Amino acid sequence: MVISFIVLLVIAGWSSAEDDGTGESRFPPAEGYPSFFIKSEVVMTSDWTVDVNIFYPGFNRPSEKPIRDAAAPFPVVIFSPPMDTDSILYQDYMTSLVAQGFVVAGVSWTYEYDRDADVAWLDHVKVIDLIEELGKESSSPLYGIPDVSECGAFGYSRGGRAAFMSSTADPRISTVAAWMPTLNNASDVTGNKLLIGGAEDYTASPEEYLDPLFDDSGPPIIYIIRWEDTHMSIENDFHGALTNDFFRYHLLDETSLYDDLYGDDIKTTAESGEFWLRIKTSSGTYSSYVDNDPPVADAGPDIEIEPPAMVIFDGFRSTDDKGIVDYLWSLDYDGINYLHHGIQFSITFEIPGEYSVVLSVSDEESETDVDSLIVTVRDKTPPEAVAGPDMDVDQDERVMFDGSASTDNIKITSWTWTFEYGGSPMTLHGQYVNFTFALTGTFEVALTVMDGGSNSDSASFNVTVCDATDPVADAGEDILVDQDNAFHLDGSNSTDNVGVVSWTWFIFIGDDPTVLTGETKWYSISEPGSYVVRLEVEDDVGNSASIDFTVIVRDTTDPVAAVKGELSVEKGKLLTLDGSISSDNVEVVKWYWTVKEGDVESDYQGPLLEHVFKKAGQHEVVLRVVDAAGNEASTILTVRVTEKETEAGDGLSALLTVVFAMLGVAFTMRWMDTLDR
Repeated sequence: MVISFIVLLVIAGWSSAEDDGTGESRFPPAEGYPSFFIKSEVVMTSDWTVDVNIFYPGFNRPSEKPIRDAAAPFPVVIFSPPMDTDSILYQDYMTSLVAQGFVVAGVSWTYEYDRDADVAWLDHVKVIDLIEELGKESSSPLYGIPDVSECGAFGYSRGGRAAFMSSTADPRISTVAAWMPTLNNASDVTGNKLLIGGAEDYTASPEEYLDPLFDDSGPPIIYIIRWEDTHMSIENDFHGALTNDFFRYHLLDETSLYDDLYGDDIKTTAESGEFWLRIKTSSGTYSSYVDNDPPVADAGPDIEIEPPAMVIFDGFRSTDDKGIVDYLWSLDYDGINYLHHGIQFSITFEIPGEYSVVLSVSDEESETDVDSLIVTVRDKTPPEAVAGPDMDVDQDERVMFDGSASTDNIKITSWTWTFEYGGSPMTLHGQYVNFTFALTGTFEVALTVMDGGSNSDSASFNVTVCDATDPVADAGEDILVDQDNAFHLDGSNSTDNVGVVSWTWFIFIGDDPTVLTGETKWYSISEPGSYVVRLEVEDDVGNSASIDFTVIVRDTTDPVAAVKGELSVEKGKLLTLDGSISSDNVEVVKWYWTVKEGDVESDYQGPLLEHVFKKAGQHEVVLRVVDAAGNEASTILTVRVTEKETEAGDGLSALLTVVFAMLGVAFTMRWMDTLDR
């Protein structure tokens, strides 16, 4: 007797391509085209040697992802054909599985007796070890490193029995589908088990409303391939127009199958789908129905719009095999959570940004699916900045900038004012801002407005700040100077917030003042006295200020002492001399007389001297005159004092007139002799 079985493995967790040790990189084959190689002389459980045929694909059909995507684990299935069947008859199943994204390892052997099932399922475990080791070898053509931590087993007849027994031998086999297994009693077999038909009495484990047996993140799904082109039939237990698609079967509750199950009672007419199978229970009732595939939500593609715009969301792309019964849209927009039931949902977007719109669909079995799209509200229209007209303002006057005339298709979100002030940039924010210009000049003020889409525009205007501050005149201290000496007029210490541009000096001498211009000047005055001088300063815009100060011209000219009167007098008679004829450039204010009569000196003050000589002879008289400035001058006179009249003849008289001039004595003596005729 010839006994054969094939072991098929689907392996997850592939890594990137690597060198196989021969200098050639291992890459997965093209999608849908299986590749094949042989691992020869593999020692199995009972120390017998076989060849292992390995088929490997390029695409993971269940997850719709490339085989190299480690995030999409591949299901693992062990397939065991019945006894007396050559493995070549099952290569169509192997290649079909590979085309669906499985890696298949098939072990075939021929023997003349009914091998014990224990040996068969132990060989299944051996093949899992082999595949795991092959994935680690750099010389292996397998692409990536397989992960066999969760495997499924599927078999027919004695192969179904081997599949069951394999799950008890190795925890890596977590899911079993047995097709007409030759089991005497399966009531003690637990886990994810699906029994389709059976030659003996057995009971599967209770699994009430079991979740799908595997998905991308859970245990593997069991795939069952139909045998015939028109229907799937083992003793007529399934009927209907089926296709070559794979079907996933799941238990609803405790099931038991008996020999009398063979008949037309369990049927399906669906061409493809996911089935929840209720098989005959111990009470003798059974039924089967098709569970619609879960719905597939499709909210539509992402959308980019320019506001304001109304968007109509339509869930018509969503699908379900029996029909969607509810569409629920959700959106957070402008602080509001919108929830809307219905295939369509519309809203007008005015605020730029990115918004997630979520669609949840439900079918009649309350199965749901969720999809979302992104609405990008992108404002592409820039605002228009209006900064206002040019303006003239006085210094230190408060100025308001007004950007309210600026416009945008939606809304302006920021107003920024910038200008140079005092050598530094100045920035102000707001639709209305106030600023006080302490500095004068013309300032270009730029307004930049921005909307919610970061679109911007700029405009500018000029602010001319007029100088309203008077300068400060500073001519220094009062001046004391000698007559005819030049003195310095200095207005350089005068100040202005902008700058002094003119200096005017007024020197008040007489009725008409002398006028000089310039920041500094030299000037002299001949006449002693106190003079008022005024400095008037002016800035560029005509603001002015003035200050008065005094120039005192000191008298440095000595007076001239002079005396009028007779310089001859008889002893005992009164001598009168007049010093009032003394002169000065200003005025003589003091007269000091000294009369020397022998050793006796007599002092007098005043412009007139009156003195009586007691002794005859020549006597010295000194006159000292002083002006208001303390300048002085003196003159010395000699007075002739006689005892009696001179006997020069009757009518003889003498008249002496002395005139003293400045810096010396000048006198004239005029004698007039009167002779008796």
